[in-house]
Amino acid sequence: MTIKDIAKESGYAIGTVSRVLNNNPSVSPAARAKILEVIKRYNYQPNSNAKHLKQQSSDGLALIVKGTQNMLFVDILEKMQAILEERGYVSTVYYIDEEANEVAQAELICAERKPYGIVFLGSNLEY
Repeated sequence: MTIKDIAKESGYAIGTVSRVLNNNPSVSPAARAKILEVIKRYNYQPNSNAKHLKQQSSDGLALIVKGTQNMLFVDILEKMQAILEERGYVSTVYYIDEEANEVAQAELICAERKPYGIVFLGSNLEY
């Protein structure tokens, strides 16, 4: 199963599937839901080696932020990233919707990117 297969099965373009896989907020909720359903149905796991070769970067820590409206999180993220960078760590920020399951998102990130660690901001205690 490839990203092209996911696109064909879901009825969306490869670029849209890629944006969902990279947690880009510009994808509509309906498109995201359909693509994620196909990904889950086929237990699709992106090839992290191919992605890293394309991006030529490696992820150290994943910073998962629930919601984008909280300015406190922006301040916290800036400080965290400055400290991490100062100490030689790479970090990637993933923004997810308020309604999203951050644990499921973390599982996807771990399967795809294999970060050294994960930091949650704005998590729902129900998960």
